[in-house]
Amino acid sequence: MDRRRSHFVPSAEGLENRQLMSTVKGGKSPTVAVVSSASSSQQKSSRIDKLPNYLNSLQPGRYIPPEIVTALQVGLLSVVGKLDRPASAALDAANKQYRATIGNASLSAQNAAGLNATFVSALKSANAPQGSIDALSATMRKLAQVDSQGTNPANLASSDYALILQTALMVGRPIKTPAAPTLSSSSNTGSKDDNSTTITQPFLVGRYDAGTTIQLLDDNNGVIGTAAVNNSGQYSVAPSSPLSVGKHKLRVRAYDSLNNFSEPSKPITITITAKKS
Repeated sequence: MDRRRSHFVPSAEGLENRQLMSTVKGGKSPTVAVVSSASSSQQKSSRIDKLPNYLNSLQPGRYIPPEIVTALQVGLLSVVGKLDRPASAALDAANKQYRATIGNASLSAQNAAGLNATFVSALKSANAPQGSIDALSATMRKLAQVDSQGTNPANLASSDYALILQTALMVGRPIKTPAAPTLSSSSNTGSKDDNSTTITQPFLVGRYDAGTTIQLLDDNNGVIGTAAVNNSGQYSVAPSSPLSVGKHKLRVRAYDSLNNFSEPSKPITITITAKKS
């Protein structure tokens, strides 16, 4: 009877999506199912919280010491929003190592070392903090030791490394850049859509992920206002101090509950006009 084995294989595009590759004995081609990536801080935290389920799905009923799972979750939390896109060569090397290891009957010391080395190289390529790399690498070595004592050890260790790497690169993506804000209709006292107002503390509005915070930035990227994004994904932010008469180029940026900051949005130029006497 054929046994279906599932393992995670990262794509060369940087693992924006979770890809579950299933191989079947008999030389059949692998199939790939794509699941949308985690983007908001809540989605990233949820992905880390569900890590025990993902690990178990690779081999239902497997036992992993709880301290290993906890250490992996702590390590993943330490890279949330902090990684760059890894070099394709680093992912290609990891993919090559997975495929060289996965079909073996046992997990050799050489393959175990290769899995860890390519894992570390991919994280370094993504500019992960060295402390996070060291912690995750050490924990993955312990997990591989556990895998080596079970069934299908080479398959399982390769799958574990691929799963943790792709999870790290997913949750490590910086939070998205907000769109440029717009001047609220209540603050626009000039002609429609001319972005002029006599109100010196006008409200700028927009949409972003619920649960995050929006900062209003001035011409010099100094923070001049802050507002929370509501449960409907809307925000309304105004300068905490009056703006001077004239043109102002304003931007917004977001930050999440883990203090990960987005890049500033494109600017909106508003004009503060003097009130007519």
